[in-house]
Amino acid sequence: MVIRCDYGVSGWRRSYGRRNVIFSAGGATLGTAAIGGGVATLQTSFASAGSYSVVASYSGDNQNAASVSSEVTVTLTAPDFLIIASPISASITDGQTATTTLTITPIGVPSLS
Repeated sequence: MVIRCDYGVSGWRRSYGRRNVIFSAGGATLGTAAIGGGVATLQTSFASAGSYSVVASYSGDNQNAASVSSEVTVTLTAPDFLIIASPISASITDGQTATTTLTITPIGVPSLS
């Protein structure tokens, strides 16, 4: 699942030049995003369902102090699947083959809270 993380920077001016915000979860860096229009936006994904504490941090520069956001807990829930076999059974004798088609359909969608 891909999520979008936004981190607003108040008092930001374009004249400060290109600055970056680092997004991390559980001590692992998710990625770095440049501040544009007072916001740094990162699109990222997680390998598995679960809860992640995401923070954004700015190392500071000569016009702005370093800062770290509050933790935001992201909880990802994996979707369930319905599996249908057609036909559901087959009788074969030695040397014969049978074909079964499996149809896998997601039930619901991954959720983010």
